[in-house]
Amino acid sequence: MKTLNIPLLSKRFLSFSIIFITSALTVFGDGVKSDAPPALEVYKGRIIAHTMHWEGAGWLLRKEREREESTQLMIQKLGLKSGQVACDLGSGNGYHTLMMAEIVGGKGKVLAVDIQKEMGSSKGVIMDGRDIGTIVFPEADYKFFLTASPKIRAQRRYEEQQKKGIIETLEEVLANITARDHQDSTRIVTPLKKAKDAIEIDVSYMSIDDVFNVMIENIVES
Repeated sequence: MKTLNIPLLSKRFLSFSIIFITSALTVFGDGVKSDAPPALEVYKGRIIAHTMHWEGAGWLLRKEREREESTQLMIQKLGLKSGQVACDLGSGNGYHTLMMAEIVGGKGKVLAVDIQKEMGSSKGVIMDGRDIGTIVFPEADYKFFLTASPKIRAQRRYEEQQKKGIIETLEEVLANITARDHQDSTRIVTPLKKAKDAIEIDVSYMSIDDVFNVMIENIVES
């Protein structure tokens, strides 16, 4: 396979479903506005991560999150009302966004995807995520849909976890991946699905470099 030399593929890379930037919530409407202090860099002696790897997606949905973070109390303290317009900046997988949407109702709005669109309006941006090619940027110049066998994905994740000392059987990893795939593809809001004009690449037996080169070749040839 020919290797293409691309000195600078993109000015920015933004991932909203697998890279989770610390969520900052600002509420607008009915005169409600938060004067939030500067974002913390350290919390309880631990440095706050600026981004999260894709493996953390499941962690965002963990059952213990409500007990650990009191998310319902946080939403309550925002004082949201029906019909308001709110912003969930750094919405990640929509964990807080969906709770906020239930409160503001059909006459209100929670800004998350709209902000993503604005961030990418200057072009020169590479984004990846469950709904980037179908909802956020349906008119993107180039779209790629990466897929792989669940068993192979499970084996890759299992090997990564072993290196990190994470104890989980291969069967458990496969079950988690299968459950997450079903959840993402059947969810009502922004489900995971391939855009009609996206180029599908099965990466089951490909290296990262191979995948990159296939993408570049498709871009150059188009």
